[in-house]
Amino acid sequence: MSGSDELLSSLMNDERADAISGMLGAHRHKTVLDYQLNMEHLKDISRCDDTSFYTLAVQAGYLTFDPVGGDVYEVFIPNVEARQVWSRLLLDKCGMRN
Repeated sequence: MSGSDELLSSLMNDERADAISGMLGAHRHKTVLDYQLNMEHLKDISRCDDTSFYTLAVQAGYLTFDPVGGDVYEVFIPNVEARQVWSRLLLDKCGMRN
């Protein structure tokens, strides 16, 4: 597991897991992205919001996006490799892997 994988896994909550599960089924998720995000924003995991989570996933290449308007984007899983990473992260999150 890479550093990005581990960080995304630690930031995963039930709502984010549900959104990612939907994206595995080819759905898209609307969210705000923040291109000012840096690791300083993520030091306190309890303060990490959806914008930080989805922006990190885009920056790591595990999600891509289409603009909707303003700061809002539709994010989705870009390829088979990213789909495999998300599947593994969801399985880990659900405690289904050893």
